[in-house]
Amino acid sequence: MKEIRNGIKRKYEAKEGSSVHSPQHVQEIGEFIENMKIPRTPENILEEVKKHPKHIINKYVTWDDAKAGYRWRVAQIRNIVNHISVKLVQVGEESIQIRAFHSVKVTEESPVEYVPVRVAFSDQYMRLQMVEKAFRELTYWTERYRVYQEFKPLVKAIDEFVKDEEKKKNNKKGKKEGKEMKIKIEEVKQYA
Repeated sequence: MKEIRNGIKRKYEAKEGSSVHSPQHVQEIGEFIENMKIPRTPENILEEVKKHPKHIINKYVTWDDAKAGYRWRVAQIRNIVNHISVKLVQVGEESIQIRAFHSVKVTEESPVEYVPVRVAFSDQYMRLQMVEKAFRELTYWTERYRVYQEFKPLVKAIDEFVKDEEKKKNNKKGKKEGKEMKIKIEEVKQYA
C-alpha cells in the first residue's frame, strides 16, 4: 500500500470480474499505471508494459499473436453485440430504447449467451438474472459515485431502496426455510 499524504494510504483492489485476482498484483499494477509519466490511454499503457517485460502486468497480457488475435475478435464481437439496442414503439405511447441482447444463462447448466431481450424478459429464470445484474450495477454505481456531494441524495435513496429489497428477499427466504425458493414472474415484475 502506497502512502500518498498525511498518513493516507492508497490500496488498489480488483473489481468483480477482474482477471487479476492477487491483491499484491493488483497493487503493483495500480501503482505501475499511476506512476506513468505519459497520458494513461490503453495504447500508452500497453507501450509502457512492453518496455517493462519483467513487470507482473505482463502475466495478464496475451503476447501470442495467434491467441491475442482470436481474443481480440471475440472482444470486438462482444462490443458489437453490447452496443446494439432496440427501440420499442407502441402506437400512442412514448418509445423506449433498450439493449437488444442480454448476456444470461438459458438454463442453470448452460453457458452464458446473448439472448434477444424479448426472449429474456419472457422467461422467469433469465429475467431474474437481468434483475439481479441490474441490482449489482445499481450497487456498483452508488459505490462509485458515493463521494460526490452532488449525488448524495440519490445515493441515499438508492441505499434505502436496496436495503428494503434485501429485507424483502431475506423475509421470503426465511418463510420458505428448507424449501427451494421459486420466484414467480409477478414478484420479478416489481423490480423491472
